[in-house]
Amino acid sequence: MFEEVLRYKVPGVTLPYWDSTLDSNMYSANGHPQDSVLWTGGFYGNGNGFVRDGPFAWQTPYGPLNRNHASGGRLITTQDVNTLFTIQSGGQVAAFLEDIHNSVHNWVGGQMSNIRISPVDPIFFMHHAYIDYLWWQWQMRVGAPRAFEYPPGGSGDHSPNAPLLNIYLGPRYTNADGYSARWANMVSYERSPSCSAGTCNSRFLQCSPGGCASRDMRRPQNARPQQQQFGRKRRSADIPLHVYPDLHKAFNIKPTSKSRDSTTDISPTKSEPVNDNTCFGFSVQNDFRINCKADYNLWAFLPIKVIHLRTTGKVYNSYLVKKGKPDYSCDLYSSANSSSSKINSYIKPQSPSCYKYCPQDESGIFRASIKSFGINYVGYFTDYVILDNRQPIDAKISYIGFRKPTQKASRVFLTVFDHCGRICRPKCLVPGSNPPIYRSCSGLLNINWRSPKFYGNTYQKAVLNYWKFNIESSCPTQREKNVFIVFYCDYKRDWWPWRGSKVRNGSWKYTFYHDHHYQHHVKY
Repeated sequence: MFEEVLRYKVPGVTLPYWDSTLDSNMYSANGHPQDSVLWTGGFYGNGNGFVRDGPFAWQTPYGPLNRNHASGGRLITTQDVNTLFTIQSGGQVAAFLEDIHNSVHNWVGGQMSNIRISPVDPIFFMHHAYIDYLWWQWQMRVGAPRAFEYPPGGSGDHSPNAPLLNIYLGPRYTNADGYSARWANMVSYERSPSCSAGTCNSRFLQCSPGGCASRDMRRPQNARPQQQQFGRKRRSADIPLHVYPDLHKAFNIKPTSKSRDSTTDISPTKSEPVNDNTCFGFSVQNDFRINCKADYNLWAFLPIKVIHLRTTGKVYNSYLVKKGKPDYSCDLYSSANSSSSKINSYIKPQSPSCYKYCPQDESGIFRASIKSFGINYVGYFTDYVILDNRQPIDAKISYIGFRKPTQKASRVFLTVFDHCGRICRPKCLVPGSNPPIYRSCSGLLNINWRSPKFYGNTYQKAVLNYWKFNIESSCPTQREKNVFIVFYCDYKRDWWPWRGSKVRNGSWKYTFYHDHHYQHHVKY
């Protein structure tokens, strides 16, 4: 339907789909999807920070178009697609597609990760077109009648006869109508590229052990001139990707920089930094938006401490030497080192499940993301810390943004997870404890302006609230008592943030600790 509306403005325009498995397959070619040629001016534009090049370098109603690719979530994989085609139930297929669809929104980041405004990034429509393509493929494989039956068990707005909301096409269609074969018969799709003939038929793709994979934008000289082929919706149209600038006419949006109209230029522009080791992505660009206003001065900052225990399964190139011979079974820092048995009685390293691809940098660099979500305001903030996974235990401080409290307290939810998708446990300060003692909590804080303040009204004040500078000849010291919340990344297999919380009369039951202006929720 969106494609048909576009054609009222630009006749014949075709909405392509983004097959993100082509980018996730870069892992099998020893690459990283954030280095794909897609993130260049000839395609989507840069994926790190405000979009400065390509056809989508524009000002949205919510500020400049912004992305933070590879800072969370994951892309769809070939294994996901294979799993999809083994499912026989329409309800299970819908749930599976929803799950892998959500992860891509979070992987792109920026406005794409905000459910309220994600359509301002045109990637939204190309990503959803690919989800439609997978759904269509599944329907063609399963066939009638099962492929077009509405899943049983829905009630309320999800019942079969409930009207489709916000869709007015003359007759009022129902949810069950949305599964009708009439929609599948209206479209056809060009198949996604494959390596079956030893080539992917595009100089922007290469065959890899995982199938066709996008070329690395840092090595454009390796792209071979082959016939260009792109997956797109509706084979009746023959519009290549470089028609994207025409979408400016459809949206009546003026780009903030000159758009490129050729896909032959895949090298980064001067404004797009090239990083030969972007395993952990780029620095995060936040939009500093509170409700409908983007302004740094609306934000305050809270110190967050992240404590990380080394995970098992990785041996670093720092082997012990015993009686003149190297011991390759463990390294100086690892739990397998017999001299570490005492420390292991305290830290007990764990190795829980994680994303299928979890990069282990040989230097020991390990990244943990910190996110804040406004509860009584609309606003999100993301940051990260870099930890040393070689060490048995490591800790870092960061400062996370939230709405600056004025006459109204700010309620914010905080969470921390590592780049493998594993969640860390929040622990909040016990009021009056000295030295500081931390107990398990949910990460939901209610912050007001009263003293004592654990936050700073600017980033710099938050830093100075944690670090104490004495006389010039002395080193700065840390004020641990000014850290209200700590996230403990011990990666226990049986831990989940809200495990043990009880429900009574349909609402969550919590114990509350009060510290003048902080109120955090602690599970039973």
